[in-house]
Amino acid sequence: MWKQLSEELETAALRTAGNLVHIGGSGIPGRTGLIWGDGLVVTLARQARDGESVPVVVSGGAEVPSTVHAWDSRTGLVVLKVPGVLDPKWKTTPVPGIGALVLTVAFASPQGPEARLDLVRFVGRKTEWGKGVVLDEFFQTDGNPWPGFTGAAAVDSDGRLLGFVTENRAGNGGFVVGAVDLARLVETLVQNGSPRQAWLGVSTRPGGGQGLVLLSVDNGSPADRAGWKTGDLLVSLAGEAFKEPSDLVAVLAGLQPDREVPARILRDGQVHDKPVTPGGR
Repeated sequence: MWKQLSEELETAALRTAGNLVHIGGSGIPGRTGLIWGDGLVVTLARQARDGESVPVVVSGGAEVPSTVHAWDSRTGLVVLKVPGVLDPKWKTTPVPGIGALVLTVAFASPQGPEARLDLVRFVGRKTEWGKGVVLDEFFQTDGNPWPGFTGAAAVDSDGRLLGFVTENRAGNGGFVVGAVDLARLVETLVQNGSPRQAWLGVSTRPGGGQGLVLLSVDNGSPADRAGWKTGDLLVSLAGEAFKEPSDLVAVLAGLQPDREVPARILRDGQVHDKPVTPGGR
């Protein structure tokens, strides 16, 4: 029985590894990408720009050029254009139940694929993965967030895709987006491209836990039109308070461009309500 399971897992790992790429390079932390279709790869990134070049290593060790087709700032999901990779025609299956064994396969470094056997410790339904993006189902495993396993494939013993390894909103590893949800989100990015991102036109620094100091306000920007000024303290936006510039980035990811939102500014010791209409880009 053990020998049979071992052989099945080895076969599934080898089959899965052939459908993965390694993504990394100067200034880019190593991670895994799933080949999703002819010329398409799916991975995750904290920042990306349409048309940006990204180094990719394919099975066999060859480095090939790739470019960003679309990026969703709310989830970090990225679709890359990678010439030459072929549609793996993933067979998908719903998320497993608690206690199930899951084979996690990654292309964690250019040296080759890695695999580990995880246990499903939790299954969840209807949760937010990034502002406004709701997953129908996800699961968490007992696997550690090893370097390069971001974007790894979680499969069953038959090599069917169960999900896509990421992290939850708290930054905890072992969070796996179900294959059905992943397919839906990727298809939207492939068809529609990058969602427009809300933009204010400011640079900021922490304001001692009370908000964010505006270091600059671009001329003609949404913030400028709202009456914000360099030196102001941004206390809140859309009802959310800030401590770090990353907090503002997270709030902007959930806002719709061209729709006014409330904002509070502290200037010369006085709090002012100065609503702003974020632009889109």
